[in-house]
Amino acid sequence: MKFLYIILIVFLVLFFSRYKRLEKSVDLKTPVVNKSLVLEEKNEEIEINKISTSTNYEGETFRVITAYNAGDINQCDGDPCISANGENVCELLEFDEKVCAANFVPFGTILDIEGYGKCRVIDRTSSKYKNRVDIAMKLNEKDKALEFGKRVLRVIIIK
Repeated sequence: MKFLYIILIVFLVLFFSRYKRLEKSVDLKTPVVNKSLVLEEKNEEIEINKISTSTNYEGETFRVITAYNAGDINQCDGDPCISANGENVCELLEFDEKVCAANFVPFGTILDIEGYGKCRVIDRTSSKYKNRVDIAMKLNEKDKALEFGKRVLRVIIIK
């Protein structure tokens, strides 16, 4: 019986140490361009090739992606609807514009996030999360933001 407990403990230690290394390895300071990315779905590969041949293509990277609710005073600094570049996030979301926060690219940069789509960077994240992307969601979409959670996804950077 002790043997099974030891195996379980070793497995848990190895699992969590690998998870921590993965989390650290994706939190990069600069984007990593991977032009030889092989994808299983042909449609996605064609879409990437179209983006990568355009003059607006900046690079690809994997980032930690989270979501926040614009307008919630507990999730934002200062005025909860005004972004770091001065735009009204709450109004933009009401017009169904996808916007996000990121510190590793300039304001106005378009990020194409795997499984989410394109969003325009208009806000900044907390300095302790300088390499993340935080997707803005409406105030009444707290369940949706919580369900989104924290994911590591491929991000294509477009000017």
